[in-house]
Amino acid sequence: MITILLFIVLWILRKNIDIVPRLLFLLVVVGGGEIYEELIRKIFHHFSPLNQTLANLWYSFPSEQSLMTLVIYGIVVFILVKTIEKVWIRTFFPFVLLILLILIALNRMFLEVELPSDILAGYVFGGVWLGLTIFTFEFLLLLKNLKIKDGALKRKANL
Repeated sequence: MITILLFIVLWILRKNIDIVPRLLFLLVVVGGGEIYEELIRKIFHHFSPLNQTLANLWYSFPSEQSLMTLVIYGIVVFILVKTIEKVWIRTFFPFVLLILLILIALNRMFLEVELPSDILAGYVFGGVWLGLTIFTFEFLLLLKNLKIKDGALKRKANL
């Protein structure tokens, strides 16, 4: 995951489009996603029934790995789709993400590390967090662009 985050940081720097807002957005999505996940786990307090001993009890609902996988890969795909111009590549990345998420879920169920409900809940809560942060980011960028255009129109009108 760190490699993918490093890749997307370098990608943002290479593209040179709204560098500071995009890097802050990445930080808020990933850092906030981790805090969000911990808060949700504290709310549910659901112990995992799989491979438990009294020495290693852990809360399993929702799946931290599933939630953070969706958040990190989702934000990477979002940034790539927003910055790549070729249409076929823009449609390819979301399909790769979907296949990757399915394979990760199947792997965790096959190894009996997590229950399907925990994985599904991780994806749902991760999707909610990712959707809210993307909506907020796009809304703030839209407001910023409207203010810039409005200021330019007022200056033009004064000439």
